[in-house]
Amino acid sequence: MSIVIEKIEFKNFRQYGTGTIRFTCEDNCKLSILVAKNGTGKTTLLNSITWCLYEKEQQLIDKKSALSVVSTAELEAAAESEIIPVYVAVTIQDGNQVIEFKRSQSFKKNFDKNGNSIGIASASTFTVSTTVDGRFENTLVEDGADAEIKVKKYFDPAIYDYYFFDGEQLREFFAPEKTARIKGSIFNIAQVTLLQTAFDHVEKMRNEKMRTMGKNSPDIADLVESQSALINQKNLALQTIETSKQAKDKAEAKLDQIDEVLRGYAPVKKLQEERTFLESKLKKYDSEKKEIANNRADFIRKYIVLLKLYPRIKKTLQIIQVKEAAGDLPPVIDRNQIKLVLENLDKPCPLCDNPHIGETGRQHLENLLTQISVSSKTSNYLKEIKSSLEYYLEETEKYQSRKNTPLQSELDLEEQVKTAEDRLKIINSSLANFTNSDGAVNVAEAEKKRSQLRDQISGADKAIGTSEANIKTYDQQIAVLQKQIDDAQKKLGIKNSLKQQIAVLVKIEDYFRTIKNHITTNMRKEIQAMTWNIFDSMIWKRNTFGKIIISDSYDISVYNKEGALMTGSLSATEQMALAYAFTLAIHQASGKNCPLVIDSPLGRVSDDNRENMAKALLEVSKEKQIIMLFTPDEYSDSVKNMYESIANMRELKLSADEKYVEGIES
Repeated sequence: MSIVIEKIEFKNFRQYGTGTIRFTCEDNCKLSILVAKNGTGKTTLLNSITWCLYEKEQQLIDKKSALSVVSTAELEAAAESEIIPVYVAVTIQDGNQVIEFKRSQSFKKNFDKNGNSIGIASASTFTVSTTVDGRFENTLVEDGADAEIKVKKYFDPAIYDYYFFDGEQLREFFAPEKTARIKGSIFNIAQVTLLQTAFDHVEKMRNEKMRTMGKNSPDIADLVESQSALINQKNLALQTIETSKQAKDKAEAKLDQIDEVLRGYAPVKKLQEERTFLESKLKKYDSEKKEIANNRADFIRKYIVLLKLYPRIKKTLQIIQVKEAAGDLPPVIDRNQIKLVLENLDKPCPLCDNPHIGETGRQHLENLLTQISVSSKTSNYLKEIKSSLEYYLEETEKYQSRKNTPLQSELDLEEQVKTAEDRLKIINSSLANFTNSDGAVNVAEAEKKRSQLRDQISGADKAIGTSEANIKTYDQQIAVLQKQIDDAQKKLGIKNSLKQQIAVLVKIEDYFRTIKNHITTNMRKEIQAMTWNIFDSMIWKRNTFGKIIISDSYDISVYNKEGALMTGSLSATEQMALAYAFTLAIHQASGKNCPLVIDSPLGRVSDDNRENMAKALLEVSKEKQIIMLFTPDEYSDSVKNMYESIANMRELKLSADEKYVEGIES
């Protein structure tokens, strides 16, 4: 069951003064519409909710110059030193529970040096009241930490700006400096912070256990300390890999954006397209080179034993061959044929019709039958050994004949790589020195940035490679030290309990690291798929866009059907649709069925997309409550026709003296 906001109550809160706004909708579409001109208090309503729940005002442009929350009209009308109470109460319904979140603050009337009325604020108080079945006699009132826990249950502060936001500001959602915010959102939903806290705790315990072991066993204290330091270095190396991968992805995303701009600039379009093609080929060549190197390594590993045994294999085979040529090997005789002769001794020979060979012949054949088993087995074994030795000898000689000779495929590949690299150098030089008079694109500056980004990518690759090599070294050194510690413990007769505890903690650290990566990767891919599905439903250009990718560094990129990057060329409407899609995906992935409150939901949406986006939000409202704050212009006839039959709509207006908002219950 979804959570709904039933009402918001105000007491002397800015231009809302004292009153109540109720939100009631049909169960099949929890949609509320408030229409108000700019300056009437649309954004104030959004800020009143976040102030109540978090003592923050999300939509303040300049937080330093924020207005006091106390009503100006009430403040002016009050006598000097009079106390003016202010509160905002947000009441929600969760099943049969009614929950009220209330923040209160009082202001004492005073005057500044210019004689203007001011309110001196007290500290705010925050309470949460819960009723069951609407019976207020069973109300449970919580404050302090308990109240904060209650808020987190329904409106997680870590992602609160996905519940309450200004649609007009969504265009700035994917600015480069917002990457950390996107990553943080995904991490919060995946509850990675809990895993990290657990990891840090286990790491601390492991270090303490190792220190304890060292104290109890002074002779191995140095070994334990060295091992602990190596484990910590390994963890740092793993973190370096993660950070470097994120930096690489971020640089590659920026590089793609520059390439996209250059591909769209006619004077250098062909050169950029050729460069993209050549860089793609070089990546392919690099993969092929690695595959050849791996195959060669596998080949060497396969034949290393044979190479060592080659002289003995050759000598053994020669002995068998000499014995075979001299007739010294036992013959292979078919026992079944001898049995057949014995069974038919009483019968005349089918060829000569002579009688059987007699008793002496019978005894000879029977003796031969008993001897032949060993002889034949020996002969068969020697035959199999000879065949195997011949095969191994042939394969080893093949390897020896070609081990120092580069394969033709390698030579061809090296030539192709050189040709591509030479051409790429020419293109890079041409673009770096390109001058244009139209001023549309500064190609030289773009190339400079591009070169810097490629250096960053190269640096990240080196850091990853170095860290991976270091981790292998650390693992080897840790294993060596562990063997030394084990040996020292045995000599000193130390119990294994501490050692076992440390081993378990190390395994738990590895487990936490693995599960963290697994969870964040899966969550990122899940949100990626959700974002694409919602974005695709909002955009009217159905045959243009092909996919959305959220990289390991949490950059969001949009590609067309042909796979070309389009993020940098999205229109303002498309950027907004993308931000909406991601926001709704986060909302969906969070698993919290809490309401959405959106100020100016369609403020900068073009007519082409307005209806699609309005429909998408309408679909969302079937699953959860949405409160939308429109200007009259936004609430166009097409949107009105779509919403008015199912939405709870009201209009807010400023009073004639512009001190209060009219249209709310008194």
